[in-house]
Formats: sequence, structure tokens, C-alpha cells
Amino acid sequence: MATQAANHQEQLAAVGLMDTAEAVRGRVPAIMRASLAAHQTTVYNKAGDKRKAAAALNRAFDALGRVDASDTPSYLAWFGEAQLRSTEGRFLLTTGQAERATEALERSVTEAAPRDKAVRYGTLALAYQKTGDLDGALDATYKAADLIEDGIHSRRGVERLEDVRRAFRPVKNEPKIREVSERIAALAA
Repeated sequence: MATQAANHQEQLAAVGLMDTAEAVRGRVPAIMRASLAAHQTTVYNKAGDKRKAAAALNRAFDALGRVDASDTPSYLAWFGEAQLRSTEGRFLLTTGQAERATEALERSVTEAAPRDKAVRYGTLALAYQKTGDLDGALDATYKAADLIEDGIHSRRGVERLEDVRRAFRPVKNEPKIREVSERIAALAA
């Protein structure tokens, strides 16, 4: 619920829900603590509390290191290092650490499920763009677009590519950028 609230710009509600969830942290398996802390990272980051976001990210990695597979509920089988590296990459990107974000996102995308790869390649393109690596940004953008065109159509994937297209605006007149921008526009239509 907190993540949904954060996605809908209800930051106060999101933080309140995360603070409430914090009360049960000691009574749940390590994988659930890692997932909770990863979500806290996202919520606190969106709310602008970078200190709490960083602390939550550290707790998430610590909890992930303590996971016992026999204690993992089936509904959390999807959560692991790839997901956490994605959270780390997004946090680093928003805190101006694009080089480190790129490293985390590269690690995340290689292990991600196809649906998640489409979104993560878009985020990776944004990180490359921030570091000034236009070729890396274009490569990641094309990989995301290829996945979406091959049937991995997710709203989040297309939205992330629209973010990429906006990030390319300063160099929009370059032929490569025009081409990829048109492709993104076609996917968003």
C-alpha cells in the first residue's frame, strides 16, 4: 500500500504506512525484512528523505545476506539480489550518483525476469544518459524497446522509455536520438 501511495504522489501516507510496517520487522523472515526495507528505500526516496532511504537500503542488503531459503514464503520467491540492485540503482540515480547507479542497474538487469528487464533497461538508459554515455543510453533504450515490441508490454516499461525520451531532449536533433524518440513515441501510442 505504501508503494502505491508513493506512486500516486501521496508521500505522507506512504511514509506513515512504512513506519507502521516497521513495527513488525523483527517478527518476519529475513526475505520479508529485505523486501520491506527495499520498499522503504523507494518510499523514503520519493518522499525526499535520502537519509532514511539510505538506511533502509543498508538494512535491505543486510537482511538479504541473512536469508534462509527454507524460511522464504512462496509469495516472496521473486525477491532477490536483482530486485534489490534495481532499488539501489534507482536510489543512486536520484541522489546524483549515476556511475554507481549504472553498475547496480547493470547487475540488476542481467538477472531480471523479462517483464522487469524492460523497465530496468529504461532506468539503465537514464543512468547512462546522466553519465554522458550516449551510446550506452541508446543501447539500453533499444533493448527495452525490443522487449516491449516482442510482447513484454508493461505500462511501467513504456513510461520509463518516455522518461528516457524526455532526458534525450537536449540532444533531440541528433539523427540517432530522433530515431529512438520516434520509436518510443510509437510504443507509447
